[in-house]
Formats: sequence, C-alpha cells, structure tokens
Amino acid sequence: MTIRQITEAAGCHIDTVRRLGKSMYPEVKAESRGYAIEYSKVQVLSIMEKLPKKNYVADPMQMCVPESMQMQTLPENGDTNTILIKLMENQQKMMFALMERMDSIENKSAPALPAPEKNERDILRQLINKYAKETFDGNHREAWNSLYEEIYFRKHFSLRKRAQTAGISKLDMIERLGLLSESIAIVAEIMGE
Repeated sequence: MTIRQITEAAGCHIDTVRRLGKSMYPEVKAESRGYAIEYSKVQVLSIMEKLPKKNYVADPMQMCVPESMQMQTLPENGDTNTILIKLMENQQKMMFALMERMDSIENKSAPALPAPEKNERDILRQLINKYAKETFDGNHREAWNSLYEEIYFRKHFSLRKRAQTAGISKLDMIERLGLLSESIAIVAEIMGE
C-alpha cells in the first residue's frame, strides 16, 4: 500500500504518514527515484495504529468492545482492497459495540432527586396567595393586611410600625420575631382550613 493510499484510508495529512513511515521503517526505500514507496500489509497496519485519526478513540473503544468483536488479525496474503475491507468490517463492529454501550448508558435513568422542601416563609406566601385568590379576587394587599390585622389583635402590637421602625419589610419582621409558624396557623384558620 502506498503512502497516498494510507493517507486516504486514515484521513490524515500525507506528510504525517510519510514521517511516521520513515521513522518506523527506514529500510523501506523506493526502487528508484520518483516511484511510490510500497509498504507491506503488516507495516501498513502498524503505521495505521499510530496515526492520529479524525474522531478516533483507541483505548476507550477497545475497553468497551468484547473480545469476540475486537480487531481480528488480517491475512498475510491478499490484495490491498481485501485488507481495507477487513479493516472497515472491524471498525464497523467496534462502532456498533460502542453504540450499543452508549444506548445502554442513556437508557439508565438518573436517580430521582428528592424535591426540595419549602421553608415556612414560602409556605406562608403560598397560603396568602391562595387566600387572596379565594377571598379577595387576587388582591394580595388585602390578604396581607388581613394577616397583619389578625397579628395586631392576637399579639397586641403593630407589625407595620415595628417593621417601619426597623426599616425592613413586614414579612422580614414576621420572620425576625419568629412568628412564621403562628402566621401560617392564623392564615389557615381564617381560610377555614
């Protein structure tokens, strides 16, 4: 097989094949100047193994291909086409084995992650949203005001004034005072749940 044929089969640059061939087999020389260098089948295979090929994975593919499907030895006697056909068949077997392995990996479902838990602040906001939709036609301000009013009459302090004095939101003040669970209970009670 000539350098040009190896280049076409491997899909790499001709200079790469030429350099590798000269370094691996310096004894192979052209019969005369201007003639192409011919490599034997065994030499071609060893050169092809060392060439960098496009989209070629050597070791990982060999690891996931069963031994029965790994590259078989090529016959010593035969023409170039027979060798290329045999190489292509071996490559095809390895590719099918790799595709099957990829399919089996893709078909495995990822372990289900537990859903994140809601904190009390989010539960309160969710209840207020529901209360606003059911009672006040989606007017959230009225729903929050009814909660603040209930806190005023049950706890005997103005949540609005404390939040304003501290310079934080009313919900932050509820959280700071540790009233989240009580507020959830109050909203659930006034909703009738």
